[in-house]
Amino acid sequence: MIQTIELANYLKGDGKTDNTAAFNQLMTNTDSDDKTVIHVVAGTYCFNTVILHSNLEFIFDDNAIFKSAGNVGIIHYPSPNKGYDGGTQNITWRNATFAGSGDNSNLDWRSALCNSMLHAKYVIFDHCHWIKSQQIGGHCTDLDGSSHILYWHCDFNGYGANTSDTGGNGNTTSEAIQTDYAYKGGMSYAYPADANSYDNLPTCHVAVLGCAFNPITNADGSLQAYAANPIGQHDQINQSDIIHDIYFIGNTLTDNYPQPDKDHVAPIHFPSETANIVIANNVINRVKAPASVNFFWLGAWGTSVTTNQAVATGQSAVIYGNQFNNYNPTGSYISITGQNGFNNILASNNQVLNGSTGNFLAVSNVTNAINQANQSVTKFTQVAPQLTIPTAWSATSLPAFFNANYLLALLVLDQFNSAFVGLVDTDISQYVPDKHLFDFLMADLNTQGYRAARQQVNDIQLRLNELLIPARQIGLDISATLWQPETLLLNQSYLAHFNQNSTAINQALNTLATINKG
Repeated sequence: MIQTIELANYLKGDGKTDNTAAFNQLMTNTDSDDKTVIHVVAGTYCFNTVILHSNLEFIFDDNAIFKSAGNVGIIHYPSPNKGYDGGTQNITWRNATFAGSGDNSNLDWRSALCNSMLHAKYVIFDHCHWIKSQQIGGHCTDLDGSSHILYWHCDFNGYGANTSDTGGNGNTTSEAIQTDYAYKGGMSYAYPADANSYDNLPTCHVAVLGCAFNPITNADGSLQAYAANPIGQHDQINQSDIIHDIYFIGNTLTDNYPQPDKDHVAPIHFPSETANIVIANNVINRVKAPASVNFFWLGAWGTSVTTNQAVATGQSAVIYGNQFNNYNPTGSYISITGQNGFNNILASNNQVLNGSTGNFLAVSNVTNAINQANQSVTKFTQVAPQLTIPTAWSATSLPAFFNANYLLALLVLDQFNSAFVGLVDTDISQYVPDKHLFDFLMADLNTQGYRAARQQVNDIQLRLNELLIPARQIGLDISATLWQPETLLLNQSYLAHFNQNSTAINQALNTLATINKG
């Protein structure tokens, strides 16, 4: 049963009323077992700390805003129990705007609004907006032991540091999207009821697709605030598993907060105990911000974790097809140091405009580092959304490549399509091992009116099989290894959603299906 609620019947969107108590009462009065759709009409709804429950969908009209009422506004996703299934699940935000209460006279934005997520699972941010919602040292979303989180065509606007601050001063580790462990010290908000649920699980399976990380400019074009550093993790703990399967694909980053420290920071940064990181087909611009030392950094940070061998042997970091405009780092574009060793680095087919690739990749204590086809250009050209499997890499690294190709396919489809044409069939569902997740995504498509036309099932089946050819040829047991939930990202099933009348899309899918046999 689905319940639909008009938020304006319970909260005041006048931009001044503190709706904290009313919001929390609404959550108490709605059933967490059934889906609740909350429609948010235009208005500014202020609150401090609110607590969600599972099975919610928020649909915002244009000019509908959630805003912090005080110093920091928190939207908390509680976790009654330990484990990836212990927390809040099935939350969807559509066209939501999250805003801090900072204004032009308060460039440090001590007031902000954060989604604080402990063991959250199956969360979608669909065309959402963050405006002055990240304070110094804070995050727009803080993922702590969370999994299967999708950011789809969102925008993040501004970071709360004065532009006179050219980096450092403890501000360099603030990510718009923090992918953290489930421990109390990592939380943006320590909810008292979560006290017995901290278990140090790492965040995993996060996709940031087609998003923009923007600075805020004044009327005269000067910088009012830098763009946020988009994603990363700046701590590590002694834990048997590590952060893994993070996909940052098809995004735009302009004038990020400068990162002057060569030792452990960059706009995108992770500890070296991380696995399956894909940074692909992004556009990175530096127009007015000072230069950073690096763009992507993996390295030693704090306590060395006790790695899970099954994950560690399958480590990989892929930096592919990115376009850097006038970025010119003072160090190297990519800097990777394996604290306990790191396996499998691919930096390939990246383009640099107004700069040199001579300092593109710097590695230390890394096995199988490949630096190829990165070039300086006089203009950008479209890089085919395709990843090749390096011959030196083992079969354990294949999941990252296949997952990345599905995600790249998703972006290609959206590029040529004004709306998805969803194709749902049992022949497709067999490729998704997590039926709960598959059903969740299909219900999401239905809600948006995307499901249509059941043609070309055979063509989709063929394309999926083509993607699997390299794995089969090297004898990888697909049913037992490649397709287990631990190596799948949530939206692989989107490979099926294409416009059967578009030649361009079919050509793009053909390109994606041509993977080097390794």
